[in-house]
Amino acid sequence: MLIIPALRRVVTSGQRSDDARVTAAMILQRYLDVELDPALMQTLPDSSDVARQSATEALALAEDEPMVMVEYADQLLDESDEVIGTVIDVLMDMEDPRRASLLMVIASYAGSAVVAHILPTLGTIRHPDSLYALLVLSHLVEPPLRPAVERQVRKLLFAGVRPDTTTSLRLLWSPINAQGQSLLWVIRYHPKSDSADFLALVLHDELGIIHAEARKQIDPNELPLPAAKGHVHGVHTAGSAYVLRMLELDPELGRDMVDKSVALLRDQGIPWPGELVVFGHWLWGEKISSRTATGIQAFPDPASSALDADYQDLLKRQVFVSWAWDVPDLQHLMQSEDVSFAVEKG
Repeated sequence: MLIIPALRRVVTSGQRSDDARVTAAMILQRYLDVELDPALMQTLPDSSDVARQSATEALALAEDEPMVMVEYADQLLDESDEVIGTVIDVLMDMEDPRRASLLMVIASYAGSAVVAHILPTLGTIRHPDSLYALLVLSHLVEPPLRPAVERQVRKLLFAGVRPDTTTSLRLLWSPINAQGQSLLWVIRYHPKSDSADFLALVLHDELGIIHAEARKQIDPNELPLPAAKGHVHGVHTAGSAYVLRMLELDPELGRDMVDKSVALLRDQGIPWPGELVVFGHWLWGEKISSRTATGIQAFPDPASSALDADYQDLLKRQVFVSWAWDVPDLQHLMQSEDVSFAVEKG
């Protein structure tokens, strides 16, 4: 096999990175049943050192490019159980509180055993990042694991960890079109910096969440002015005369829509969009921002029947009577490279 000599050269090369050398040695031993000289193996760095270096680099990159964490998790979960366990143990032992976000992303796509292994560590990281991580996981993990997530949230709350209470949440929604799609905008305002975070989700009534985009710290003037719940905004799309009708939505109703879309993805075995995982705390992190640890019910079950009634009432609004037949394909619209929006004037 030509690949064996090539991998041996990688292992023995002083010009290759430690990560590459360790990986080549692992492939030779584990998958090709090749025995390596013990003296050669002693020249390789410890696998935990490589894992620590890789995780540190990923956390640094994620400061500017948060979606790097999804790529990291995707590559990690393709490895053997032994490698996955080593990397997770290294992350658990790190002091950097940002590791909570990376552990959360890994848990979001991992099996139940990995999730159960990660949760207790998240409950010991006394930092808002860990609280947000657990809140996101509470909506993504399998239902049997949710009580374990809630226990860790309670631990952090009783330890005095609190989410950012200076932000405010706002949701805009365009009801379902003929393709079964609707557009949900999640807007989190930062009054101190006069900026906003923006998460756009295209929901499908049978497929769940079919598209997601996120933008951090945008100019709030790019968005419709805040209005009372039920107000309908007109939003122009780039290169089109069409006006999207976006409704000011109660955040609890919006969360319920997203939860039902997540359940559809879970039932079909479809991975969640990375943007929902990485930026899901914009939507779900506000749930307990005004609560205290005393007597808290971290994840109260919404009154789904009442929310369903509210949802049906929205669809009866006159402005949406012909909506399903007029609105364009929202997934195609959001995937356009030049998509932008402008608020209707007047």
